[in-house]
Amino acid sequence: MWSFTTESQFRRQRALCVSRRAGEQKYTQASYNEIVVCGIDWHSLDVIWIVLYATLWLGSR
Repeated sequence: MWSFTTESQFRRQRALCVSRRAGEQKYTQASYNEIVVCGIDWHSLDVIWIVLYATLWLGSR
């Protein structure tokens, strides 16, 4: 549980950092790779949660 919480906090911190830098307009069209990586990472966590909940829900039936 500790490692999952730590990883979630790390992802949240990275997303906030990317959002702040985007608000300050520090990204150009040539250097938007960090935004893409952050988005992929964020949505992969969504997929993990959906699979986890579906597994727990179907396993309890």
